[in-house]
Amino acid sequence: MDRTATYTYLERLIIAAGTATLAVALWPRSPEPPQGPATIALHEPERIAPPPPIVARQDVLAAPATRDISLVFTAGGAAWIKLAEVETAPKHGKVVLAEDDYVVSAIAPIAESKLSAAHEAWLGKRVVVDGTCTARVTSIAVVSRLTGDPGYAGIVAADDKWTASSAFESGTKVIAGRLDNCAGGTFARSANLAPIVIPSEIRDEPLAAAALAALAASPDVKAGAAEWEEFQQTGRWEDHEYTQKSVRVVRHPTTGVTWVSAHLYHGGGCGMPNLSAWGLYRVGDAGELVRVAASLGELTEIDRLVDLDNDGELEVLGRPWLGTERAVQASDGTTLDTLALPHFFCPC
Repeated sequence: MDRTATYTYLERLIIAAGTATLAVALWPRSPEPPQGPATIALHEPERIAPPPPIVARQDVLAAPATRDISLVFTAGGAAWIKLAEVETAPKHGKVVLAEDDYVVSAIAPIAESKLSAAHEAWLGKRVVVDGTCTARVTSIAVVSRLTGDPGYAGIVAADDKWTASSAFESGTKVIAGRLDNCAGGTFARSANLAPIVIPSEIRDEPLAAAALAALAASPDVKAGAAEWEEFQQTGRWEDHEYTQKSVRVVRHPTTGVTWVSAHLYHGGGCGMPNLSAWGLYRVGDAGELVRVAASLGELTEIDRLVDLDNDGELEVLGRPWLGTERAVQASDGTTLDTLALPHFFCPC
């Protein structure tokens, strides 16, 4: 018997499902919608610092070592820096008389148009006074200075007083620059030069006592003893009540070396000897005192110990007995500069 193609319910479901699947597979698909360009995200640009500018290397040259020093004085209540000593004054303005602490000064301004090129260059220049105070040169003048009475200069004066004219002619004349600061200073140097090295004073009483004892036993003091006896003086001159004893202990800031200056001075006066002995000692590694060759020359007082050219050795600022207010010397006694001050009185 022919079997008619009949299907069970399950078979019909399977056939229907297969047909549907085939239809889906064969059904034409809708085209994909057109795609635009890809979205580009915008970012803040990275900020990169520009490279530093290229600068040619410049070596800063140290100011050359020098012994240059200018002595400072007071006249008319102002500070002045000595530029040069002259015998004949250049053309100048009206002379004005001033007195400061028994020193008479005759001050005559010099017009800028009358200045030499060397002195004109000082106008406005900045200087360092005593290593600590800064000032500028504001004007230039001829300053003639002296101390004492006109009678001792052979001048007959009313009331025994100096006049501007007599003081100007009798004193020692210097070309000087007036400073706008630093009254009472003693020495200076142009600020564009290497500074003057000033050792620091330290307190060391045992070291000071050892230096005085070493000086008292030195040939210098013994040589003074012979002259002391010639004046029929008793006792030891270094122990006399009028003998001045001065000791300075200083440390050099560059080398670190400690120095000791011991000075004995008997000013004498009329009928008495003028005696002086100086010992300059370097303190060794073991603390011993090593005396170095040194001389005060004409100096009778020591005001400061300095190192002008930073060579580790010391120069001396001090005062002679008469005729000079201040001087600066190398430790071997060589005079580097002086500030003359004629004395018109009896030294006794």
